[in-house]
Amino acid sequence: MQIPPRRELNEALKRTDPDLLDSILDFLEADPIEMESGYAKDQIWHYITHYDLIEAHRHQLEGSALKMLNRPLRREHKRMFRAMAKLGSADFWKQVESKLRSDNPIVKMNAWRLLQYRQGLDYGERQQITLAKGVADANAVFWQRLGYRHSPSMENYLLKVMTAPEQWRTGRVVYREPESRDLPITPGKLGKSYTPLAALNYRACEPDQVTYVVIPALFNTGSSGYGALKSQIPHWIAALYVLGNAGNDRIVPVIEHFYAYRLEYELDSAPRRLGIRAVHHALQRIGTPTALRAARQHAHPDAWYAEARLQFDGWLKEIHHRE
Repeated sequence: MQIPPRRELNEALKRTDPDLLDSILDFLEADPIEMESGYAKDQIWHYITHYDLIEAHRHQLEGSALKMLNRPLRREHKRMFRAMAKLGSADFWKQVESKLRSDNPIVKMNAWRLLQYRQGLDYGERQQITLAKGVADANAVFWQRLGYRHSPSMENYLLKVMTAPEQWRTGRVVYREPESRDLPITPGKLGKSYTPLAALNYRACEPDQVTYVVIPALFNTGSSGYGALKSQIPHWIAALYVLGNAGNDRIVPVIEHFYAYRLEYELDSAPRRLGIRAVHHALQRIGTPTALRAARQHAHPDAWYAEARLQFDGWLKEIHHRE
């Protein structure tokens, strides 16, 4: 399953190097999640249709494509969709169609996206554009209903909505003495702006209302990968802090879905570890039997998190130094 470094791989794929074929097919089948693997898979799916493929090769590619439906959408998915528009057999498309009945929303959505390419590359591309516009329009409508003309910064959004009277049973904000173990809520300098959240007495909130207005902070970005993870993780940690303290047991499946969609398939990194820690703490704070069972699935040694915290703080210092 060894493949060349990115530049060498790209050159070999451009000239359809036949000696590379078995290796790249096995690589796609294994679908590793490691540094630069996404770039490699993206390029392989782009050039694989240039090769002279036999039935066994096509069958292996179909299996790899079906396997990719189980994980969140990444850059290589779009290349795979385009390749399968040319390579997919009738039996393959039947299997993709069966995935629409999956209980997993990630699988169901990926299957729907891929299925649009059964009618050809042009039709599939048009449907992706239509879907993207629909998602953008729905997102705009959602924020407009909450009184925003545009998607707000999560820092301003969380602080504003959590001090609104409608979040509280008495119609008034209830404060408490912040617990020192909660501070800073988010790592490094970015944590300071969220400190007022620790001074709120969440048990006096309306849990369902809090859940409704805070969930957007977990799913407000469609991008994925390490860069997006680094930039979004402080906001996600703060949102999970609020949801955990609100204590709504009905939010447990949403937190689990957030983990599966945003963290599970990311490379092991400092931001990912800090996100997993926030998931674990949120479920522990909810404290119901269902939440505690879910929390045990995300428990890791303190040293695992401490190493991540040092790495993330180092990254923040580098960013602030450049600014």
